[in-house]
Amino acid sequence: MVLLWVSFSSFAHKDARLKVDEHGIVSRIPAEFGEVKLNIQGLGTKKKALTFIVNEQHTQVPECVANLIRTNNPQGMQLSGSWYHETSILPYYVSVQFYTPAQVQAQNYNNPDLSLLFDLQNSQLLMVDSFKLAETSVESICKKIQINRERQAHKQTILP
Repeated sequence: MVLLWVSFSSFAHKDARLKVDEHGIVSRIPAEFGEVKLNIQGLGTKKKALTFIVNEQHTQVPECVANLIRTNNPQGMQLSGSWYHETSILPYYVSVQFYTPAQVQAQNYNNPDLSLLFDLQNSQLLMVDSFKLAETSVESICKKIQINRERQAHKQTILP
């Protein structure tokens, strides 16, 4: 019976929803992690910059990744995180999902346009969409995402 409960509880894991205030401070994270911030500049422009900060540890998201963000305002962004799971597979993290203006207008938040996963203990960028930075170069990730978007746009122009 205990084994069954432990197995079920691992399937029941759900990320906590997080909020970012106008100063970039991420709320709803336990105090033991210190101050967590997400600074984004240039939403709605061609040149964007994004920095994730945990205490004094900063991670500047590479320019090619930041410029993949098509969201033009904070309403097109959702954050979640987890700090109460087993860390042998995945560290404690904050996930940032970005949605296109069309997705926001349609209130379609099922599949993010771009997703970033940050380590909550050292601020490192771990993943961009499903690509692990430890396994794939940033440049390669950016090219793959751009090619995928171009294919999707081409499919949409072909379909009636």
